[in-house]
Amino acid sequence: MKWLIGTLIVLAALFWLFRSGGDNPGWEYYPDMVYPRNPEPLLEYWYAEDTLSRLIPPEGTIPWHADTFEGGYYVFPFPPGQAGYDSAARWLNNPLPATEEIIKKGEELFKIYCAVCHGEKGDGQGSIVQSGAFPPVPDYRQIRLYMASDGQFFHAITYGKNLMPSYAKQLSVKERWAVIHYVRYLQDQHLRATQGISLKELQDSLRKNLKSS
Repeated sequence: MKWLIGTLIVLAALFWLFRSGGDNPGWEYYPDMVYPRNPEPLLEYWYAEDTLSRLIPPEGTIPWHADTFEGGYYVFPFPPGQAGYDSAARWLNNPLPATEEIIKKGEELFKIYCAVCHGEKGDGQGSIVQSGAFPPVPDYRQIRLYMASDGQFFHAITYGKNLMPSYAKQLSVKERWAVIHYVRYLQDQHLRATQGISLKELQDSLRKNLKSS
């Protein structure tokens, strides 16, 4: 009985000594819960030292802080919203070359992320649209979108537009531009098949008419 009383006294003394109060947080029974070793995604730890966030990210993940092009940070100079979308019309040219490899990559990504709504032909007849689960989406094969700039397409993918959400988390900067190249390829192929002209020929003709009017 005496040892039980003695044990209780010792425990009571320990609890009193390690109690919290004022600036003293008390005894940290599980300090790793207070000071976790896992990365803190909401903090800018990429510039800090000795943190797990300094580890090399897994292959294929999308960096949030660094440019996916060579040579520094990538900045898209147009803000979200309609005003930013309108301003993005100034960016007429895709910074990636329209190589066969890049268009092929764009096709692969388009079929994963875009075709479910926009359709594999870009006609707005994706599977969830046809099922009635989602309202109609724009057909890429119309004058308005033939004449939309590459920057406006990039703006829509990055920030979202109308019911379309942002795909910035799913697609890196280079991947977004690759998808845009594939959309242009779809437009060009449709025009050649139906009107016998290329997308560039149509764009040049319409721009010339606008300047002369």
